Amino acid sequence: MDWAKHTTVFAALVAGIGLGVTAWGTLVSAQVAHDQLAQSKEQRTEESKRQASRITSWREPDATIVANRSLDPADVYLDIEAITDDNATSTTFLGTVPPCVRVRIPSSALEAHMDVDEPDNYEAAWVTSLGIIDTYGQIWKRTVGEPQWTGSAGGTLTRAEPHAYQFDILYGSEADQSNWLLNEASIDPLEDCAAGT
Repeated sequence: MDWAKHTTVFAALVAGIGLGVTAWGTLVSAQVAHDQLAQSKEQRTEESKRQASRITSWREPDATIVANRSLDPADVYLDIEAITDDNATSTTFLGTVPPCVRVRIPSSALEAHMDVDEPDNYEAAWVTSLGIIDTYGQIWKRTVGEPQWTGSAGGTLTRAEPHAYQFDILYGSEADQSNWLLNEASIDPLEDCAAGT
């Protein structure tokens, strides 16, 4: 019997088994890391949605209200429609809305922005939805809905397409990037603020 040959075969067999165990361990570690990454991304999306869900809007007579009940500021865009000769629409940067505030935007400011001539005792320009860019850079869209003058903060919240509300910053469109509209609004503190609970 040739012990050197058997020892070499046995050592090669043990080394092969060791490599297999190492490969299996590496595969399991990679799967665990992938699962942790997916879970982290899901948690970040949930945290992001929590912030966006705390930013609401509704209409009141002669004004649109935007309330940020989160503890973080957010960039807010307004999708505006107006009764004009060509039924104009516009996406306008409202500004970075501070945390825990209620922003009241007079309809007259929206009408002036949309070049509405002499509204006859009715709302001639209104906000149809908000674009929200949260602290994580996620982009959300919240509909305002039809005017009901109830002061309720309804509307659905959905993820917006990437760059849906950043196109004007990135590509220099005609949208106004100053805070002029936010400066036209009245801003009051809110008592009911939370970190997204």
